[in-house]
Amino acid sequence: MKVTSTKNTRKFKAFRKEKGQCIDCGLPHQTGHLRCQACLDLQAAYARQKRQSKS
Repeated sequence: MKVTSTKNTRKFKAFRKEKGQCIDCGLPHQTGHLRCQACLDLQAAYARQKRQSKS
């Protein structure tokens, strides 16, 4: 398994955060979070699926 640096990803997400954009998709948002509502919903669905698969 090749180890890759996360430096560029962190810089990219920090840049988007400064601009008021979603750190995942880059769309402008006003949710008060780092992600837009669509990305928050995707993240919640993924977390819900992971919790259910562990049970």
